[in-house]
Amino acid sequence: MHQLVGPLTFAGACVAAWALLRGGVAQQGRGFAGMASQYVVLYVTAPSEDSAKIIARKLVETRLAACVNTIPNITSTYTWEGKVSVDKEVLLMVKSKASLVPEIAATVKAVHSYQVPEVIAVPILGGLDSYLNWIEENTKDGEDSEFLSKDKDLSRMT
Repeated sequence: MHQLVGPLTFAGACVAAWALLRGGVAQQGRGFAGMASQYVVLYVTAPSEDSAKIIARKLVETRLAACVNTIPNITSTYTWEGKVSVDKEVLLMVKSKASLVPEIAATVKAVHSYQVPEVIAVPILGGLDSYLNWIEENTKDGEDSEFLSKDKDLSRMT
């Protein structure tokens, strides 16, 4: 049986995440990389499984992503053109490198049916060395990216 995460446990998780970001915690030597922020997970929503398959295949075939998980049947609640909408969508979880985020965003925008597609990148704070190496080996080399820089305005990626 799963237990609900209480506020203290949540606060502890936030402190641990902050420590990882600051470089204070690393599990090096145990097959786990504690600071792996050159890798990212991107969230992309699509209106249908067919649309999601097109986007996923394009990202993997072009080596912009090592892997794309497709999670069907999510419910999204959002405001669009001044009205609250509730729709069924498909969520894509894209594993890649931070240096490829601008090119991934541009590719998604080019093939997506939405006027404003969701493309949100989250840094990977840590992971199995073997998995992160697999991401490295199965994605193309990217331009040196300022993705994680505080000075970069990511809202202007096209």
